[in-house]
Amino acid sequence: MLHLLRIEWLKIKSYKAFIIISVFFAVSIFLTNFIVYKTFNRLVQDSGANQLMNNFNPYDFSHVWQTAGYASGYLLLFPVILLII
Repeated sequence: MLHLLRIEWLKIKSYKAFIIISVFFAVSIFLTNFIVYKTFNRLVQDSGANQLMNNFNPYDFSHVWQTAGYASGYLLLFPVILLII
């Protein structure tokens, strides 16, 4: 299995499109989740939300995987483009 992965790596490491899209995908995962976090904090602080809204945080332990998965799910277009290339 490792041998096959090394062969694939030799094929794709010279593609500039692969490197650019991979870096863009990795950076956009973090940026998307950061934007969701900052937007939620701004909405809670600016709206003077009620007690229920103040107690809910999408990045609490029980909600973090759902929030991160939903926010990052839209970015799966980039690996699909890599597969097509």
